[in-house]
Amino acid sequence: MNARERYIAVFDDKKRKMLDRIPTHVQYIREGFISKYKHKIMKSYHGRLFNNIYFDIPYVLGFESIFARFPLSYKIRSIKIQDNEGKKIRIKENGQSIKRKSTYYEGGFIHSIEILDDLWANLKLIDNSEYITKLINYYDKLAPYIFPVLTVDGIFDRVWKSMGMPIFSRNFKKKTKLYKKLIEFYAELTKKNIEGLINATGDRGKVVAILDDVAFKGSSMISKERWDQDFNPFY
Repeated sequence: MNARERYIAVFDDKKRKMLDRIPTHVQYIREGFISKYKHKIMKSYHGRLFNNIYFDIPYVLGFESIFARFPLSYKIRSIKIQDNEGKKIRIKENGQSIKRKSTYYEGGFIHSIEILDDLWANLKLIDNSEYITKLINYYDKLAPYIFPVLTVDGIFDRVWKSMGMPIFSRNFKKKTKLYKKLIEFYAELTKKNIEGLINATGDRGKVVAILDDVAFKGSSMISKERWDQDFNPFY
């Protein structure tokens, strides 16, 4: 079995029984780790490489699959709002400031229906079929050796981050209109990206992982009942 066959077999009851071993997977490898250990990892390696450090390093380390992005099928122009201190900032669909002090999460600013409506009004669908197809063709060449697991952003993780946890918690408890519309908004974006992928590449064999983090330090951030009520219908 090659890397693609091994990974896809996991999702098939019959093929899973014929797996020669459990496939190895890594979500991604941090840039800092690559910068620090690249020379040490590569100096004694003389095998196959793909001239792409994102795939080369995990492949050399023995991983058979890794998360991989593909082009979006929408654009949303940023909008200008006032933050909690009255300063004017620009945000995009994730609800976070475009100009940030670090790469870490710094809070979300979609605190009203009006802000969300402005973002939704700026949504423009785009045909990225050509770019998607080229990238999937490239991924297909890698797949026997290291399988790119395609990823799209999910719903819950983006909903709370777009508001910030304190505001999200209040809206979550009350099931406000803003909370419900944010779920619809991010569900629509997820749907459009998957549709764009399917329209570009048809039924070519692939796996798409919808990335939605619902846990923090080993504990669920939302009950199963509320997940089933609020989010599962969209999935």
